[in-house]
Amino acid sequence: MNLLRGKISPKEALKGLAHNPVVWLASLILFLVLMIVAAAADVPNPSIKQNDFELTDAWVEMTKLDADHSKDGNQFYTNFDGVMFYMNEKFDDYEVNGVLSNGQPAKTYLSDLWTALNGKAPNYEVTTMDDLEKKGTYALSSDDNSTMNEMIREMGYQVLDGQLAFPYATDNLIINRRFGYEGADLHQSIEVTTSENQPIVAPLSGKVTVNSNQQVTIENTNQEEKVSLQKIDTSRLTNGQNITSSALIGKSLASTLEITLQKYDDETKSWKRVNPAFYFPKVTYTQMTQLAANDYNPDSSQLASAQAIYNYAMAHGRTLNGICAVLGNYQVEGNLDPTAVETIYDEPFKMGPKKQAAQAAGFAIEKMDAAYAARYPAIKEAGIGLGQWTNERDIALQAFAKAQKKPWYDGSLQIQFATTGDSPGAITALNNTLQGKVGKDLPTLTNYFLTYWEGNPGDKISERIQAAQNWQAYFTRASSGSSGKSDVSVPPEYAGKLTEPAPNEQDVTGYPGNNYALNNCTWYVYNREYQLGNHIPANLGNGGQWGISAKAAGYATSSTPKVGDMASFSPGTDGSSSIYGHVAFVEVVNPDGSFLVSEMNVVDPGSGKISYRVISSNAGITFIDPTK
Repeated sequence: MNLLRGKISPKEALKGLAHNPVVWLASLILFLVLMIVAAAADVPNPSIKQNDFELTDAWVEMTKLDADHSKDGNQFYTNFDGVMFYMNEKFDDYEVNGVLSNGQPAKTYLSDLWTALNGKAPNYEVTTMDDLEKKGTYALSSDDNSTMNEMIREMGYQVLDGQLAFPYATDNLIINRRFGYEGADLHQSIEVTTSENQPIVAPLSGKVTVNSNQQVTIENTNQEEKVSLQKIDTSRLTNGQNITSSALIGKSLASTLEITLQKYDDETKSWKRVNPAFYFPKVTYTQMTQLAANDYNPDSSQLASAQAIYNYAMAHGRTLNGICAVLGNYQVEGNLDPTAVETIYDEPFKMGPKKQAAQAAGFAIEKMDAAYAARYPAIKEAGIGLGQWTNERDIALQAFAKAQKKPWYDGSLQIQFATTGDSPGAITALNNTLQGKVGKDLPTLTNYFLTYWEGNPGDKISERIQAAQNWQAYFTRASSGSSGKSDVSVPPEYAGKLTEPAPNEQDVTGYPGNNYALNNCTWYVYNREYQLGNHIPANLGNGGQWGISAKAAGYATSSTPKVGDMASFSPGTDGSSSIYGHVAFVEVVNPDGSFLVSEMNVVDPGSGKISYRVISSNAGITFIDPTK
């Protein structure tokens, strides 16, 4: 003030301020404020900017797009986590029913983004959000992309309030039914994999409410969120009691646990359901996109093993989904190689020197690969064979092989061991999977087999499901059109199951009255029926015409096979000629409806060879009773 009034010089003013303690204190405070502001400016935005309800609305909208496109044999389960993070990075806390900062309606943008991820009908082609972010319409700058991925790694969904503890001991929650649309219905909970009698703990602290529907609800003390868990034994709980997070609340009553999460919306003064998957430390989804156009063609060596397992299982009344769940696991474990030995990958489908040395060492891991043994101390003996049997189970396999006087790396022997010689628990888990007792859908069965047969929950589950889906696509295609596998020998798993006499030489050379083309499918079926005392007309036409012609001639026809029937394949069915169709003889009918046929003109066409094949689907086939 004296300086402003002209009473002192600037030099005297500065000297006075320098000796004033108040000035020093004010300077220190100012310095600290500036440091805080600078530090805050360097903190990147969190990975999620939307609130709980906006985020769930965006998730639901994307699942509706999946559901709307799931038809004509296509089933979409797009990975939306990448979409959620991308949209929050690019548009902050947008609303699904609003307009984005680029002026485009949010729903339109999300629909276009879904198409970029999955393609358009009928030529769908799946890609990932990671790929879209690198170039093209949805590309981010390298700095933005790097920052976003760093925030996803460090924060992810954990920036949301009200994080939950796992409901049981795990480091990865396996979700087999996600939150969102399924067809026209909105499913507002998640289902996670568990097992009967598994201890279940509280995902958060709060007050307990128990209802008669085997459901427990826990509402936190500040009344901001409440979580409900269904299919739990609630006998140890009482209404109104307080419980802490991770405290035991009961035991699971089923193989799945349903979890619902509600958050209180201060604006509407009401409870709203949100996606529980956002609030657990780590989750993995088992539902994956499956396209009708999957044209998976396996390696011939893999196919030989897979076909043997498929034929055996189908002959014993197993389900296609169950079989493919096992195949998917076996492929990821040991590449469907019966000679496979853990850590030895460069001698596929043969017993090379390394595998022979491993066998001589008793498959002891520390003698084969010391570094691997140190990394996995629980493994004493290496996994071997189709199922990568390890520790005591690999010893049991070798003993079983010795008793059968066969090498342990014989694929057929390993199938026999898996179904009859393995540990009782393993055989039960295998049968539960193959028969579909623990679930109907492929992901659930694949995950069950991984958990209870492999004993390694969560390990490479996405890879296993994808492999299982590939086998499902292959065998579905094989049974409905182009890749039926025929063999000139009766499959070994059908030994003793054929009730009719085996084909004889005259089935090839011909019986009286056979006017069909020599060595054609019609030539053979006429002969086969004649051998069994059934004299059918010699003018039924091409194989694909027999169903109609035989019915017109007074023979009974059906869509369901029985032993002794003539099976007329409409043109193009199960690899038959797109012009002439095919006809075969039904030798065995399996409990699941699949059937074994004998036929001609399939292996080495024109050679007169009789061959056998398992058919899984009745679609496009008419069965003709040869008696009249």
